[in-house]
Amino acid sequence: MRNFILRRLLQTLPMLLLASFIIFMLFAKTPGDFIDGNITLTAVRAAELKAIYGLDQPLLTRYLHWLGQLLRGDLGFSLQYQIPVSQLLNQYIWNSFLLASVALVFYWGIGLAVGVVSALRPGSWFDHLVSVAVFAAMSFPTFFLCLLLIKWFAVDLHWLPVGGMTNTGSDESGWQYVLQVAAHLALPVLALVMLQAGSLTRYVRASMLDVVKMDFIRTARAKGLQERTVILKHALRNALQGYRKLNVKAFEKIKPGGILFTFSCSQAVSKENFRTAVFTAAAMSGRSVRILHQLTQPADHPVSIYHPEGEYLKGLVLYVE
Repeated sequence: MRNFILRRLLQTLPMLLLASFIIFMLFAKTPGDFIDGNITLTAVRAAELKAIYGLDQPLLTRYLHWLGQLLRGDLGFSLQYQIPVSQLLNQYIWNSFLLASVALVFYWGIGLAVGVVSALRPGSWFDHLVSVAVFAAMSFPTFFLCLLLIKWFAVDLHWLPVGGMTNTGSDESGWQYVLQVAAHLALPVLALVMLQAGSLTRYVRASMLDVVKMDFIRTARAKGLQERTVILKHALRNALQGYRKLNVKAFEKIKPGGILFTFSCSQAVSKENFRTAVFTAAAMSGRSVRILHQLTQPADHPVSIYHPEGEYLKGLVLYVE
């Protein structure tokens, strides 16, 4: 077992190096860095700042310098916030963790409860209402749903704040602080639950409809077990077994030892620059790269202000093996 773990770790190191190289090159090739994006800087001052921060060095030199700092535990310095990156991550990563945890609890709680009740009452008004609500929530584009929730609850009704974790300048403590954080979490949690709970609800309902018709459920009821015990202990537990298999099957075509990357670029990236960075990294590491999906935009798109012609990437999914 020890040899297996050691072998897998050694196999992972080239993949991590390749991943870091691809991501570093992709963002380095993205036009408009922190210095170039500052329109108040003169050309001379911009050149001075690039020399100070090493942005005028070759990409490979910059990558090796960054990698050396990373191996020493130094994640670098944020030019925008003027603090170390590790300190910046420590400030915000726990907010993301809290948001994801709360959304996960509501997502599973609502999905399981609504799916089970809907399956136990097929064809009822509640079942029809759930079906309509689920398909309506899943049909909304993500960006449109989030903007709509902000407009309704933050702009029009003034019930919830738009962003942040606390009010600006707040020094609340105790339960007042908890209530303030809860108010700021409400909108993003609501958006995440509406976008994700629908698929789980549909799956739980369909699985429960199949399970409750099986012989072992009839046997459990014939033995005199309470309906709550039959549903929660026997039916639901068996209905959820397929959900784990469903998630595994989504990746069954991806070979072991590969890594799946998803990129979303705030600005358009030249396809030529991206392909050069990706396939150069793949050739250096002896790995193969497949582009599973890519989102492009034409050069006349308003975002493509840095490129005069051609087609440019806004997002893509890569598989490295």
